[in-house]
Amino acid sequence: MISPIYEPHLVSVIIPTYNRAGVVGRAIRSVLAQTYTDFELIVVDDGSTDDTERVIHCFKDSRIRYIRHDTNKGGNTARNTGIRAANGRFIAFLDSDDEYLPQRLEKTVPVLDASPAQVGVVYSNFLITRGGGARPHLTRGVSGDIYLDELHHNYVSVCAALVRRECFTGNLFDEELPAFQDWELWIRIARQYHFVYVDESLFVWHCEENTPTRTSRNPRKLLAANRMILDKHAIEVKRHPKIYAQLLYNIGHNLCKLRDVRTGRRYFRQSLGCYPRSLKPAVAWLLSLTGGRVYTGIVELRQRYQ
Repeated sequence: MISPIYEPHLVSVIIPTYNRAGVVGRAIRSVLAQTYTDFELIVVDDGSTDDTERVIHCFKDSRIRYIRHDTNKGGNTARNTGIRAANGRFIAFLDSDDEYLPQRLEKTVPVLDASPAQVGVVYSNFLITRGGGARPHLTRGVSGDIYLDELHHNYVSVCAALVRRECFTGNLFDEELPAFQDWELWIRIARQYHFVYVDESLFVWHCEENTPTRTSRNPRKLLAANRMILDKHAIEVKRHPKIYAQLLYNIGHNLCKLRDVRTGRRYFRQSLGCYPRSLKPAVAWLLSLTGGRVYTGIVELRQRYQ
């Protein structure tokens, strides 16, 4: 059941959550602790079966709105539920196992508020925790017309973005995509709007607290998502050999992680044929000759020390 409509706020912050009773309180506290206070916080409980609802209701703050799905529908659907319920002119997101730094909104809201209507998204850098430490994630950001940049590589973390609500007219998260939902959304929005990068780390991605089975490490979901993105954006992707080669490499890489090295090599060859200057598919093709088990072992070892 959707909560009653409150007076409009400048910013709607949306937290989708599912069975995160142990950490969702930290996420909520980080929003309530913002130095910029003109916001509503919409927590979308995606059918949790643990104590998530009880934890959320422990917070007595009129800015919090609680929406619950009767069944688990997935993070894409939960974010879309929040977008549809939002009253704010600007919309921001936070995953329930991460946290905002105190000036997250203060550093981005004035930038978007002062920008021309052509600017649809302001985003920032962020800290990633791994191995007991925290470090900035991006080495550089891009601003302006970033459509081709974004088509090649996702620069914008969903939790780092502040978005004009009109950007979501006809552009919600694709609920069929098993991964890269934010990346694919930014590709569509970047066709119509410019982006502005704020070179500060304004939220914390608690990578080390995520489970090993999360989507970012699930090759089956990553394979399906890369294929779907290639299919959805095929006309534009194929006009740019470097971008096309990267997607072909991604597909081959995940096939090899699934031990289908024969098919994976075919995609590596196609990637090389499309953009011969790239070393990655050549190195991956050679590595695939060792077999799926060795390939996967080397990839996992590399990821552990990144």
